[in-house]
Amino acid sequence: EGSYAPLLPQEGLGSMMERLRARMGIHTSLERLPTGELVEDWHFEEDTYTVAILGIVREGFPAAAPKLAVALVPPLLQGLILCTILERLISTGRDPDGDAPSSDATVSKLVSTICFVLMSLNLSNEALEGIWKICFSIRAFSGVYADLKGHNTAWVAIGLAFIQFVMAVYTVGTSTLVIAEQPSAIDAFMNFVALAFLTEIDNLLFSSRTLGKVLSGGTTDIRVTHAAKGEDEHGSAPWTLGAVLVSNVLVMFATFMNLFTFVLFAQALHEDQSEVLSLRQVGGCIVALLVLDAMMWFGSRTINTVSCAVGVAMLCVVFVFANQWYLYHTHLRLLPAVVPMVPFWFAMLAACSGNAVVADPFPLLRCPFQTPSIVWALLLAASLELSATYYWGV
Repeated sequence: EGSYAPLLPQEGLGSMMERLRARMGIHTSLERLPTGELVEDWHFEEDTYTVAILGIVREGFPAAAPKLAVALVPPLLQGLILCTILERLISTGRDPDGDAPSSDATVSKLVSTICFVLMSLNLSNEALEGIWKICFSIRAFSGVYADLKGHNTAWVAIGLAFIQFVMAVYTVGTSTLVIAEQPSAIDAFMNFVALAFLTEIDNLLFSSRTLGKVLSGGTTDIRVTHAAKGEDEHGSAPWTLGAVLVSNVLVMFATFMNLFTFVLFAQALHEDQSEVLSLRQVGGCIVALLVLDAMMWFGSRTINTVSCAVGVAMLCVVFVFANQWYLYHTHLRLLPAVVPMVPFWFAMLAACSGNAVVADPFPLLRCPFQTPSIVWALLLAASLELSATYYWGV
């Protein structure tokens, strides 16, 4: 008698679920193995940041040093270009009142809005990708995963992922300001097309044959096993000292970058730089950071950590917009210029660090509303802040 092929492929349930997730576009998951261990599957976008971050956590240093060097090229180029554009824009003058015809003003605002939405559609993905990488890197650094050679150097991966997020925010803010200052709709769209190139630098390097040998062997996905045995997949922990340290260091790093931007504005607008560099700015930033730390610390011990993190992030966003509303209506700053930048950056880091201490980080990351709404709010706030500083100074 002839033999018959089986109607269904002979594969395990795990393999079938993996194919189903891939078909649905879900490349990240938390699973419990038959041995009782929890494993996480992470899939990231194909770019130089991904190859460097996964190289750092898998191989550590010095093996991952070449990948890190390549990954630092895009933010360095982007930062240099953005600073040059800002300095050139400020030096050409400003006219906050404007005397253009109302029809031209309406068209200009419409074009600026369209370009902001189009730019944000692209860079919101870049910012969300940065958030995913920050969350993964914090978990790797805090010892959630077992058998990672680069566990002790994962702090470099955290910084690199944060830079990816920061550059997305800065690019949207600067591009929106440049486009809004163009004299015609054609100039605005031409500048939009030119500035969109900044978002593709890391992808160009990733696909370059010249750098292919440096990035060879780099993958964009990783499977990691939880170090804790028998851990509850729905478990959660309060905000830890490690999360406090990571969040505070990154907030102060980003705030220092804002300080540099404000100094650039003050120099170009011939304003007093001593106000930007005053102790009042430093004291205000420290107080704001301590207040936010206390909210996260005690809130995570009272309610669910992720819910607390999202709540604090939303409060930070509301505060940032309230401060900008006051500035736009009075042309005066309610707080020193640098101080509102602390809740601005903390809004994102609260969600990342809070999500890093739970067993399953993917529900918040996959949520179609919470994290994307925070990202879009921060992109809009960055655009408004740069425009306000351009018109009314620091």
